[in-house]
Amino acid sequence: MHASADLIFNLLESNLNIDLNKFLLKNYENIDVKYLEILFAKKITYGLEKKIFDIQLQKENYEFVLTFSKQLFPDLHNYYDTIIARKVDPVLYFELWKNGYASLVPTEYFNVYFDSQVEKYTEIDTWIQRGVLQINEISEILYNRILNISEIRNRTDFYTKLYSIQKFIQLNSNNISVIQSLEDGFSKLILWHLGYSDYFDLELLKFKFIYFQPEEQVYIFKRLFYLKHTNQLEFSFNELDKIVRADIDIYLDNEQFKNDYVLDISTHVILEAINNYIEKRNFFFESELIRVDLKNNSNKKFKIENYFEKCLGRMNAEWDWKTEGKIRKIRYPENPDLFYWGIEIPLGVLKDEENRYGQYTYFEKNSNFDFLLKEVKKLPGAKWNPALKIWGVLSKYESEVYLFAKKNRFFIEFEDKRHYSNNIHLVKYSRNDKRGNPNIPVGIKYCEGRKANKFDTRLKKEFWWCVNESCFQNEEVDHLGCDFENNCGSVKKVWEHYTLLDILNILNINTDEYKNSPIDFVPKGHYYKFVGHINAFNRLLEKLYWEDCGELLYPTQTSHFALFRDVHFHCENIECRMHNHDIYLSHCLNGECANIVDSRISKKCSLKLHICDLCGTCCSVEMFKED
Repeated sequence: MHASADLIFNLLESNLNIDLNKFLLKNYENIDVKYLEILFAKKITYGLEKKIFDIQLQKENYEFVLTFSKQLFPDLHNYYDTIIARKVDPVLYFELWKNGYASLVPTEYFNVYFDSQVEKYTEIDTWIQRGVLQINEISEILYNRILNISEIRNRTDFYTKLYSIQKFIQLNSNNISVIQSLEDGFSKLILWHLGYSDYFDLELLKFKFIYFQPEEQVYIFKRLFYLKHTNQLEFSFNELDKIVRADIDIYLDNEQFKNDYVLDISTHVILEAINNYIEKRNFFFESELIRVDLKNNSNKKFKIENYFEKCLGRMNAEWDWKTEGKIRKIRYPENPDLFYWGIEIPLGVLKDEENRYGQYTYFEKNSNFDFLLKEVKKLPGAKWNPALKIWGVLSKYESEVYLFAKKNRFFIEFEDKRHYSNNIHLVKYSRNDKRGNPNIPVGIKYCEGRKANKFDTRLKKEFWWCVNESCFQNEEVDHLGCDFENNCGSVKKVWEHYTLLDILNILNINTDEYKNSPIDFVPKGHYYKFVGHINAFNRLLEKLYWEDCGELLYPTQTSHFALFRDVHFHCENIECRMHNHDIYLSHCLNGECANIVDSRISKKCSLKLHICDLCGTCCSVEMFKED
């Protein structure tokens, strides 16, 4: 006779005087597992627990067998743990061990488990903290993993060895010398990359650079220029270009590798741009690589980044006419050609307010009056004029009076009424708009301000041209100086801040722009013109992701992506309704507009040319005006 689970539970709960062992011998095969914990708490005949475990083992209820044998019958746990380890798939046993059920360290399986996924290596610390794994055990496993990968054939091999070396050293810093002793160029490259060694051979990077993740490619590329700048490594641009290009050639020529590489296109763009500038004094370029890489990695959103200073907002100048007082010239009645400075400090103001009794007027004293009075008395020869109610200071103390005005926000009123030029000290500079948001021009991500060759006429201050408007501080930072390196903080290494401009300076490449008609000189003009094109190209790239099918649009008339030249694109997805349909994309020629003219949404003018949907002008009107 078999008992139901509910009947067994009720018998135990009611504490009836029954022969439990006799009852279980007849029914243990059919007892619901959720009640077995209750039964184990009762006194049962020796050997009965083994029968229960055996039947649960047959039912493949491994978690139950391992859990309760460990908790209640330790002498049986090793027995069943060994049986299960031999019986089940290594993947299943690893999961049982990882989740704390099994106790035998799955050493052999670790040789398969530790691969190119960094998350797996972070689990090691948890296992050590739980006491299920000893540092010496996992260190030996990782060391054997390192030795077993003698040749880097793909990205999986690359990152398996990299992460194994990284964790091996993290477990014990003495392991650095163990890796250094290996006759393995790749291991030495990894030690350098991880910051454990200063030894570096540029040739070691050959055919390995492309394996690094895109963000690591940027890190390495900038670090190499830091080493060059600090005279720790010597190389020419051509040497570096050849080494990186060796990887690119593999990528383009070998189909078997294409799905295994992920290139940092921005670094490639920088290389191409520098090459073109050295040869042609022009940063423009064409790239087959961009097209191929985007085809192989169509899910990534491509933008050129990492090598330019971000725009934090246009630095605007605004006059704040809320002042503490006024300064003017007081002419001597007997000789109008002579004057002295008259400084007026308002004692306070009359204010009108309304309460429940009606409107009333009261005098509110200037809270800064006492302080300003002390300040004006410090001026040389300052005297009080009771008739005019002003403080007078001789005209020869002009510089002291101006310094007082600047320090204490006093308005200077001259007869010429040039309030702006006379009160530059009342200007406030801000990158934010009236709502407090960064005043970033539409379509601008990276600072492209080109320094004007003259000062602003009103402010007598240098400024930069950005999208045809003035900006009073661009984002150019000298990352090569000692001051920056000493104060850049510990979050990033100094070279991580490098921009293309820093790289060009390290290479002693001059980007100043000289114009003949009209004659003009623009410091770093070619560089900032290029940044402007990068901003424009990135705006164009946003339009290249076709929402209908999610695929990227490609140039129609060439196999290359040309910086700032391509205008005709099409979708190569044969299942897309717009397959091979010509799409026109171009930057609006209106200098005040940063929009991309898109034939999918723009209308045409009478000349059959596309009209900008943002500013409403025909993108080619200027062309006809010139003819």
